[in-house]
Amino acid sequence: LPQRGAASHALAMRVQWERARRRWFVVTDEGPAAELIAHLRPFGWRTRLLTVGPGRYIVELVRSLE
Repeated sequence: LPQRGAASHALAMRVQWERARRRWFVVTDEGPAAELIAHLRPFGWRTRLLTVGPGRYIVELVRSLE
């Protein structure tokens, strides 16, 4: 992600191909995070919103096969 040391595509491929199954979260679904999500969609990933307060949420990246 910009100024964070990782391109959205490279980070998406790390999420996709990592052997260990773990939960992945992003704090927004806009901007660079939207690019990350878009790179994962062709591999069957989707998003799930988890409420953390009134009008606030985090986004979980979920494999559609789970």
